[in-house]
Amino acid sequence: MMKVYISVPMAGRTDEEIEHDIAAAKESFPFKKVIFVHPIIDDDTPDDQVACLAESIKLLSTCDAAFFVKGWEHARGCKIERAVCDAYGIYVYS
Repeated sequence: MMKVYISVPMAGRTDEEIEHDIAAAKESFPFKKVIFVHPIIDDDTPDDQVACLAESIKLLSTCDAAFFVKGWEHARGCKIERAVCDAYGIYVYS
């Protein structure tokens, strides 16, 4: 089964907006037999933005592909995740 990371802009957005985008990404993905992985913001999430990004990249490293939610190109973390995909050959959907 394919494992797909969902990259979603988070800065300045509510949990509801982020969750909505993740749900929409799952619905619009072209394949149905997929395990989706995405960063989760919770009480255990580090306050440091670099530490959060490191955790996201760690999740991304376990996936076969990545799906970039609309607006990713304006989000610093998403752009870094995209660069990781490009540099390490992780297939990208957007």
